[in-house]
Amino acid sequence: MDRRFSADHQWFVSPLLELKAVKEDLLDAREDAEITIDREIDTATDAEDLKKVEMEVWQNSMTLEGFSSSDAAEAISAVSDLDMFLSDVGSSRNLEDMKGNEADLKKSILFTHKEFAKRNEWTKASRQRKSQYVTSLKYDKFMMSGGANTTMYRPQCSITEKCDDDIVLIVDTIVPYNRPLQSHELRSSRLLKTQNKFLVRGDTFLSDLRKKFYCQCDTIVPLENGLELEPPCFDNSTAERFPSSFIFVHNTFYVDSAPENAQDISFPIRKFMQDREIFDPVDAVPMEGVRIIDLSLRLGQPYVFQHSGNCEHVLIFHDLRLLHESDPRGIDQYPYVLYEKGNERKCEICKKGHVEFVVDRHELLPNTYTYFCRSCFQEYNFVHGVKTHSFNAWPYTELKKVEQNGWPFDEPDDMDDS
Repeated sequence: MDRRFSADHQWFVSPLLELKAVKEDLLDAREDAEITIDREIDTATDAEDLKKVEMEVWQNSMTLEGFSSSDAAEAISAVSDLDMFLSDVGSSRNLEDMKGNEADLKKSILFTHKEFAKRNEWTKASRQRKSQYVTSLKYDKFMMSGGANTTMYRPQCSITEKCDDDIVLIVDTIVPYNRPLQSHELRSSRLLKTQNKFLVRGDTFLSDLRKKFYCQCDTIVPLENGLELEPPCFDNSTAERFPSSFIFVHNTFYVDSAPENAQDISFPIRKFMQDREIFDPVDAVPMEGVRIIDLSLRLGQPYVFQHSGNCEHVLIFHDLRLLHESDPRGIDQYPYVLYEKGNERKCEICKKGHVEFVVDRHELLPNTYTYFCRSCFQEYNFVHGVKTHSFNAWPYTELKKVEQNGWPFDEPDDMDDS
């Protein structure tokens, strides 16, 4: 796919990386840097010598990155003086002190002060705007009960405890589309909406990463006509009927063979690519037992995760580095969820309840799809439990609940106890 994608000519794509070799190179570079820094710092006799040594180490590191000695010295001298960020050197007023005087905010060169002054003007124009700004907090959608990775506490290694010699990198999954995109849409980056961000280690199994991919497509369950209010049978869900999936990275299809009735759905794709000279040779291997460190990939290049028949997610690997003491410890913490796009929606009828049903082709509704909570769905479409209109419906499942209760569709503990 590199030749078809012209990966060597894309500015956002890295050269092909063998992650095992990259890990060894990074470990060697870190060891050399630690030896050099420790040796130079040990020679310092007082605080002044220590500061001088630190500046020299800083300058040497910039020189290795291609900066001239004069440019490195000028940059270090500039950023080492924090007073350069103050409009009035020696001023100790903070933002709270300057709130009452708008003239000071307008004079300030700090970006935060300028934004604060601009926001004041914006909220003065309307009381409704001010109310929206005050009530809409930055973390208003942060769910504290959403699992281990959504708490404010992030587990870290001890400062005195050496972390494992391993690499970490971030994996982005992009929101899929249920239709072929037009040519002008393919050129628009606004359609590349991140669905999840995972921090993975080199020792993370690829199968463990695949288990973290929750998708709305897997939760589709057909409902029998007239029995929409009955509990759905998740044995007929898309995830159960079509359990096959694969992850394509570089020139290899990593096929998930864990489900009992899984098939190699990459075969027709590989046959298609084999019959056309524009594609490079590809291979297919089982996903089980493969670790992230075993992959050969390009950072920034889009790869593919396909499941549930033809639901395709773009995968992007980036931010490759060594494991640090501040990263979550324990291989069982990975893949670590950095971000997840929720699919929670409110009922389109009452605007209050959470959506539990999606209705299609309703003879009384103008929309193609309408989202109902259970109460509105029952009151609008049934009389004494009897269906009164013609429509198709299926349950709407919030992915947060799927993640909490198990995958796929395990019953929660409180339901089992009852």
